[in-house]
Amino acid sequence: GGGGPDFFIALAEHPEWGHGHTVFGNVVTQDMEIVDEIMRQPLKVENWGSINATVLQKRIQFDIQQYGA
Repeated sequence: GGGGPDFFIALAEHPEWGHGHTVFGNVVTQDMEIVDEIMRQPLKVENWGSINATVLQKRIQFDIQQYGA
């Protein structure tokens, strides 16, 4: 792999990405407050080739759970 994140959360549509990324999940509505809290953390802009990405300045630990299984 490359030097990017293991996964990322996109908060908008990104047609410029084409089909270069696999979507493996969605954030359920009741957990969007967690995404909002992540976005309140200090951020920085990085350039990944042709993509400017906004990333967290510090890593955070969290768990991913399967919903509705």
